[in-house]
Amino acid sequence: MDKRKFLYYNLYRIESNKRIILNTYIEENEIEHSENSNGLLLNLSQLDDKHIDFFYDLYNLENKYTHHDSIQTKEIIKPRDNETPVNYPDYKLVPLEKLILSYSY
Repeated sequence: MDKRKFLYYNLYRIESNKRIILNTYIEENEIEHSENSNGLLLNLSQLDDKHIDFFYDLYNLENKYTHHDSIQTKEIIKPRDNETPVNYPDYKLVPLEKLILSYSY
């Protein structure tokens, strides 16, 4: 796949620490871009190959800390054997209530 096409489809997934490097690189190299509340807008088709190569290499750069190291393990909570199930009383629904509840699935 072409690097430009790859970046077009994947650059939004870049990690926050790499995003800071990317923003600094864009500002220091005076690459034409626009900013709004959603982030940066770049025209990848107008960029030089050296910038595309840098973005591509930055995207594929391995993190110093792997993702699984930062995830804390959670204790799995299992239901107790001696718990009794909750019994709810039967309730007769009117047609309107049935219709409203049908949208919640």
